[in-house]
Amino acid sequence: LPICSAPSFRKLLLVVFSAAALLVIARCTVHAQYSISGVVNISTPVLSLRTEGCAAMVGVEDTVGFSSGDRVLIFQASGCSDSAGYDVDAVGLWEIGVISTITANNTIVLDHPLLHAYKLCGAVQLVRVASFNGNVRVQDTLRVAPWNGRSGGVLCLQVKGSLQLDAPIDVRGAGFAGGALWNGSGQCSTTIAN
Repeated sequence: LPICSAPSFRKLLLVVFSAAALLVIARCTVHAQYSISGVVNISTPVLSLRTEGCAAMVGVEDTVGFSSGDRVLIFQASGCSDSAGYDVDAVGLWEIGVISTITANNTIVLDHPLLHAYKLCGAVQLVRVASFNGNVRVQDTLRVAPWNGRSGGVLCLQVKGSLQLDAPIDVRGAGFAGGALWNGSGQCSTTIAN
C-alpha cells in the first residue's frame, strides 16, 4: 500500500514501532523509483555535543558512511545515572539535522544548533536517514542493525514520493532492550541499582 500517491500530499508522516524506533517521513513529489531491502541506515554513538555559532558540533565514534548533505537523526535511547539518581528526562528525544561538514577528528557539523538538551551519560546516537527523492518499493524485508548497547535498533526513512510495502518491516528484538527482569520478594522497599 502506498502511504501517499498524490503530489499534493505535503504533510509529514511519522510512524514509530516500539520494538525499535522506525521513523518514516513522507512527502510526495515523484522523481525516481527505488527498490530497497535489508539495513538502510548507518548509526554511531555520540560522544560529545556543543554549539558553535549557528551550528551543532556532534562528536561521534565513527564517521564512515556519513557525508555532507546527509540528513541525520539524533536520538536519545536511554537515561543515565547522575548525582540525583537515574535521569530519564531526555529519553526519547530526537530531531533531524543536515550535515554541513565532517572534520578530521570525527566531528560532524550540522547546519543548525540542536533543539534539545541530550544527556551524553545515556545512549545518544546519530543515524543517517535513508533519503529517497521519488517512489520507494520495499522489495524484501527491511531490517535494522541490532541495538549494541550504544547504537543501532533504529530504522529511519525519508521518502519524497510513495512508499510501497511489498515486503515486511521487521525490527523485532533489534531495538533497545530496556530493563532487566527482576523477581523480588514482593517487598516494595527493595531497590536495585542499575
